[in-house]
Amino acid sequence: MSSRVVGHRRELIFVGFGDEQRQIAERLTPAPTAIDVVEMNLEDAFIDYTRGPKRSVPLFVEDEARVLGARN
Repeated sequence: MSSRVVGHRRELIFVGFGDEQRQIAERLTPAPTAIDVVEMNLEDAFIDYTRGPKRSVPLFVEDEARVLGARN
């Protein structure tokens, strides 16, 4: 559904993530060192779908601090 790069991370949003989508993600270049699968609720999916190409949504407090620190 969407893809964006933030720092050293690439975020991919899939609808119906499964084995086929995991195989696609594993074949990316450069190869990912980790793949984290996060289920999105309806509200999160709507926000991601409608927000367009903006900054990453931090999943953890450390990510938010890193993203905000990179802007300053």
